[in-house]
Amino acid sequence: LGERLANPLGYQLVGLVVEWCGGAHEWSLRLLPCLDGIACVQACFWALRALAGDARAALAALSPACCCWHVQWPLTARCYTLAQRVARRGAGLYLRGLRRGAAPGVLAGLVATGAAGRFHPSALLLVPGLARGPFLP
Repeated sequence: LGERLANPLGYQLVGLVVEWCGGAHEWSLRLLPCLDGIACVQACFWALRALAGDARAALAALSPACCCWHVQWPLTARCYTLAQRVARRGAGLYLRGLRRGAAPGVLAGLVATGAAGRFHPSALLLVPGLARGPFLP
């Protein structure tokens, strides 16, 4: 099945969790996406902390924590939250690289953000936006 999907990595990981839990049950299919949904809040804080400081990053992290859409995504047993978490980590690496003026950090952040596309293709839309960011007025 994974070979036919546009985002096989996420479903392979969910499949591993299902095997680990002893079979496909409603909770075993949703366990990994739900844990990633929780981790997305922390990833949002971590990504923005270097650029905006603790208070602003915490305020921004409230957005996914309080968003009903973000709460619903993990319940669908799909890989949206996995893509979000990886993309936010990549964006955090990217922002830290920009702040330090370190090209390897910027590149690592772009690559990590692009890797989120293995969980859901829509995450690839973030890469051009991040890459263009430093050149905006």
